[in-house]
Amino acid sequence: MMASKLKMLTSEEFASLLMVGNTCAVLQPPAIIPAGHRARLIELGYMVDLQGRLRMTTPGRSRMAAGFENRPLPIEIRPLGVETGNGP
Repeated sequence: MMASKLKMLTSEEFASLLMVGNTCAVLQPPAIIPAGHRARLIELGYMVDLQGRLRMTTPGRSRMAAGFENRPLPIEIRPLGVETGNGP
């Protein structure tokens, strides 16, 4: 299955995602990325702005784990308590 065009990232956007994800929240200055990347990555839910500092979300970490190939995420994220229909 091909990733949605909306969620496909350019190599530059992915680099910005990595830059934010690899920045220590306490010991390093905030990551500075282009405003367009910041807006798009927040819109996609990959990061949030907390008190003026960009922070990764769980979907953002999953997207980093998937790599740049714009393939589907390595895990399926579902709300807790959702039945899969495979159990007794």
